[in-house]
Amino acid sequence: MTEISLTPTPPVIKYDFGKNILTAISHFSLYMTKLQTHKIKPVYKSVILIGLIFLLFFLSINILKKSTNTSYPILVIVGKSMEPTLYAGDLVLITNVKINELKINQDIIVYHNPGNYNELIIHRVIERLDDNNQTIIRTQGDNVSTPDRWNLTENHIEGKVIFVIPKIGLITNIIFYPFNYVLIGLLIVLILFSDSKKT
Repeated sequence: MTEISLTPTPPVIKYDFGKNILTAISHFSLYMTKLQTHKIKPVYKSVILIGLIFLLFFLSINILKKSTNTSYPILVIVGKSMEPTLYAGDLVLITNVKINELKINQDIIVYHNPGNYNELIIHRVIERLDDNNQTIIRTQGDNVSTPDRWNLTENHIEGKVIFVIPKIGLITNIIFYPFNYVLIGLLIVLILFSDSKKT
């Protein structure tokens, strides 16, 4: 996992996530329709299709990073510390948040372990305190009897959970990288696309 520099959070980039995903899907569908009308060998069509799928996936990830203003917009839950709220294999979408905006005993955040910055932990915010004019928070897993032992500052926080897709992350244990994340990305796109059609 790549270490993230402890620099001030840049301004939130206004990015119309839904519009750009639908535009990408529209262009993808249009290109596939044109592809069918050309006399191209099936093997080449397969290569082109796989390439387009990868392109769509990485485009989606980049859009997510910009729209959520976080380096890790999608994460898969491991462990049991957040049961019964979150289970191993659940996929969560997170977004950047200011420490003073967090709701105590409600918001679930993803943060960097103060003892090992490369390790990400997902727990619920249970307390907010002022320490020498600096705001700090305490966290605890829903399935853990005691609070986490450290105090967290805003620099430790990667974001808060805003969306959960149960068990879809189990794909990462069945299909090898990077195809597992490509499939997850496509499933998310399809879910968002189907929701947009309902509205």
